[in-house]
Amino acid sequence: MYKSILTLFAGVFLVSCAAVPVPVHAQTDIPVLVLGEDSDKKSVRRSSDIFRRVMAQMQEQMSRYNYHVVDEDMIAASLDWKMSDRRPKQELIEVAKLANQARDPRIYSRALVIFKIRASAKSVGYATKAQVRIAGEVYDLVSNRFLGAWEAPRMTFPAPKDCSGVCIQEVVGDNARDIASSLSDVLRKKLAHFSRGSGSATSDLSGGKEGLETIYAFTFRNFSTQQFYEFTEVMEKEFPEFVRAMSPQGDTAVMKYGYVSRAPGHKINKWVNTLLMDMGLNPDTDTKVTIRGTAFDIDNIVGSPDNRRPSKPSRFN
Repeated sequence: MYKSILTLFAGVFLVSCAAVPVPVHAQTDIPVLVLGEDSDKKSVRRSSDIFRRVMAQMQEQMSRYNYHVVDEDMIAASLDWKMSDRRPKQELIEVAKLANQARDPRIYSRALVIFKIRASAKSVGYATKAQVRIAGEVYDLVSNRFLGAWEAPRMTFPAPKDCSGVCIQEVVGDNARDIASSLSDVLRKKLAHFSRGSGSATSDLSGGKEGLETIYAFTFRNFSTQQFYEFTEVMEKEFPEFVRAMSPQGDTAVMKYGYVSRAPGHKINKWVNTLLMDMGLNPDTDTKVTIRGTAFDIDNIVGSPDNRRPSKPSRFN
């Protein structure tokens, strides 16, 4: 009887374990930079212990779901920068964009997460009432898009009587860390929604993760009208991951063209050079292709190619 009860219990336990869903972590590999905005004097400053604990929790939560988290202090050490307190959001965006122009790809980021902490403590005689509120936003640094925001509900909790200084930092820090975990979970889901959570996404900064669109700014110099439209027609019909194009502006001397794609920058570069060769233009001698981030400058040096029409879609992969 005793053995049968154990056998039955074991069977129920195994069935219940099998029914428990196993969490699947998104394989995004998107490089994310997490920064805190503390320009509001009522917000928690960057140098406080509360801020550091929240930052650590935000980074840990992002890393847990396989986002490649770029650390601000590592950027500062690599570039010999000195980070300060009370920086506005505009300065944080400038930090992220300037780091992406450095020669070290290890500090590049595609997404920027900005969060703000507001904490307060009030004596109520017999105890101290502490409050904390955290809000966050997500931006795509390449396409300059706002991807989403979320604000955790204000949380109130008790603290000992006459609690201040290190005491209040400990109490607020413990609770703020829990809220930060919830906040970062929401933000990473918003980011995963735009990236589609693809496991095949590459980590190329200039290129779109699957689902993240990138606006590439093309400048064509000294291409005839026919050459320009043949070139852009192939880009729009045969380049993979094309989303949409913007109306060109300029003349035959200089034509500017906006090209929106989910393809990474190194693929766009490969396809552009392949297309030039299909048109009878040697990328090494007849043209000059210059890449600066998501901007492509294509100069036609020799002028007129042969009359081959570009049409080799199988080469664009």
